[in-house]
Amino acid sequence: MGDGSLRAEDRFFQKVTKTDRCWEWTGFINNQGYGQFWLNGKLVYAHRYSYALTTGEFPGKLFVLHRCDNPKCVNPAHLFLGTAQDNTRDMISKGRDKGFFKRKPPIGDLNGNAKISTEIAKTIKKELTLGTKNSEIAARYSVSKHIISKIKTGKTWRHLWASVL
Repeated sequence: MGDGSLRAEDRFFQKVTKTDRCWEWTGFINNQGYGQFWLNGKLVYAHRYSYALTTGEFPGKLFVLHRCDNPKCVNPAHLFLGTAQDNTRDMISKGRDKGFFKRKPPIGDLNGNAKISTEIAKTIKKELTLGTKNSEIAARYSVSKHIISKIKTGKTWRHLWASVL
């Protein structure tokens, strides 16, 4: 009997290894470490399917969170429902937020990608306010017109505008 003739529940449990603690998903694992499972032509999260299979209720827009903090776990005793806010609180309380909330990159010449110094950026901004052409400024400071344009539109060095005017 091939996989295609098995019930979804049977196919699911073929990919589960039960241990004393977690029930590990052994099927496909995505880049975030969560198991996924084909159900009626749609890829669903294995832990969400396990929750629905056990409780009889599909979580809808709610998240299925892990008490064990193991994304491969499909043990229904380890799963509980929560909102996006509950999920974030759970992540923070378990110390998994390291690097999750993007930190702002350093600004100005503290940014390793900066092509000019703060003093030169201030001078360029002054020249831009006086109407000097981008191409003239770019030639004077040996940078591309693109860099001057980004300064002019505030995509870079925007923190200096108040100090220049």
